[in-house]
Order: sequence, then C-alpha cells, then structure tokens
Amino acid sequence: MNIPNHLAVFGATSEIAWETCKHFAEQGAHLYLCARKEDDLQRLADDLLTRGARSVAFCPFDATEEKSIDLACSKILNEFPRCDGLYIAHGFLPPNEDNAIDLNIYRTTMQINYFSVVQILEKFIPHFIKLKYGKIAVISSVAGERGKKRNAAYSAAKAALTTFLSGLRQKTKNTNIQVITLKPGTVITPMTANLPQNFLFTRAEKAGRLIYDSFKKKNENVYIPGFWRYIMLITRIIPEKIFKHLNL
Repeated sequence: MNIPNHLAVFGATSEIAWETCKHFAEQGAHLYLCARKEDDLQRLADDLLTRGARSVAFCPFDATEEKSIDLACSKILNEFPRCDGLYIAHGFLPPNEDNAIDLNIYRTTMQINYFSVVQILEKFIPHFIKLKYGKIAVISSVAGERGKKRNAAYSAAKAALTTFLSGLRQKTKNTNIQVITLKPGTVITPMTANLPQNFLFTRAEKAGRLIYDSFKKKNENVYIPGFWRYIMLITRIIPEKIFKHLNL
C-alpha cells in the first residue's frame, strides 16, 4: 500500500506531529489538521504550504469533549472525502503522581489518551472500509508496556490504547486497512520539558522522520527509535517482585 496522499492529523500542532507533517508536505500531500488552538493551526498550515503541501485545511477540536470530536470527524469526512490516511498524535502526560491517586487526573488522562482515540477511529473505520483501503497510525507509548508509580495513569491509558489497536487489527484483518501502533520512548517536546533528560531522549525531528517512514512500511508495531524494542523486551521480563522495588 502506498503512503497516504490525503492525510487527516489529530494533534497536528504537537512537536512530533509537526515534524511528521513536514515530510508529507515535502511530498506534496493534501493535509487536514486538527488541534486545540485555531491560531496555531493557521501558522502550521501556512508553514506546511510553503514546504510543498498541495493543500492544507484545518479545524479545531478538543479531545476532552465528545461533541467537539464528533464535529471535527464529521467535518473532515465531509470536506476531505479522498482521505486515505489517519494520524492520531495528541496526548496528555499528567504531572508526576508518585504514590497519589487522583481520580480527576485519571479520568482526563484516559479520556485524552484512550477514549478520544477510540471515538475518532469509530468514525473513520467505516470510511476506510467504504474506500477499500487506508493507513492508520496512532501514537501510543513504551510507557504502556509496564506500569510505573510516577506515571501510572499515563501508563494505564497507553496500555489500553495499545491493546485496543491490537484488537482493531484483528477486526480489520480482511480489509485493506493497515493499523500502525507507534511506541515512542521519551522525546524532547514541551510535554516532557519537566523531565530530567538523558541519553535515551530523542529529538522530535528524528521521531517525526521515523514516524513518516513507518507509513511506507508494513510493520504494525513500531518503536521510536527502534532500540526501545530491546529496552522494553528486557523491562517486560523483569519479575514483578523485583520490578516493584525499582525506582524507574
């Protein structure tokens, strides 16, 4: 399946999504962008047009509001009927929670990182089935592969998302729809600005390029960068009685 030429992007103004969209623009793609702030969307649209995008449309949406998500999806599918790709890049990393459990934070984290994505996919899957093809790439996280005390809410939401996308691949196995789960490690973005950086951090430019490259390939579980596959393999096999004592 070829790389999408008409791509809808949710969370388009995030650092990683912007870096990914630059590559699509350079290839002359048509883009439809969604994010919270209309002013930021306008600046991004202007930038991508100068980089070679054939067309750029946009609409604001709020991942915490079901009505807003529905309106954005309906607008895209009505105005962008040749949409053959979907890239979902929005997310929310709550503050370091340590031993606290804040139900409001958990609800917000789950809504933005999981429920909003499911709601978007519910709208787009019938479109791709009717179109008889489509590529879907969703940013999950390596955090979804093992819970940690400082971001248990985020880990839980991303674990739910990764599991849902695995199930979605089974649901669409007899269609020409590819579902790609993107699992970045720690990426240097405003969302991670408060975290202490180390050699495992990746620049957003590199993450965006690797995600763009994933649209060209058949891999359905993609670690960003690839070395996280081996880090998480080791992390997953640590027995729980040992892992719970680690200060990760």
